[in-house]
Amino acid sequence: MIEQETVDIKDAAGLLNVSMAHVEQLLKDGELRFCLVSGKQLIRIDDVLNYKLCNDQEFANAMQGLICVSDELGLYNLKPRREND
Repeated sequence: MIEQETVDIKDAAGLLNVSMAHVEQLLKDGELRFCLVSGKQLIRIDDVLNYKLCNDQEFANAMQGLICVSDELGLYNLKPRREND
């Protein structure tokens, strides 16, 4: 693994917009692969970006599902409630 193609936990957290602790948990759970280089956990940039892409797609699909359910229930047709009502 070439070091230029990798990021450390801090940089991966920045790319994913999550905490370093969350990235550490992803590594522990095997969601992201890493290599130890001089005691430092390095993650391939491609793996981080692929994880982000998949995670973003799952989020978009979940949001679309919520929109469909809300639409089926007619929740978009509701008038906003006033405080005095």
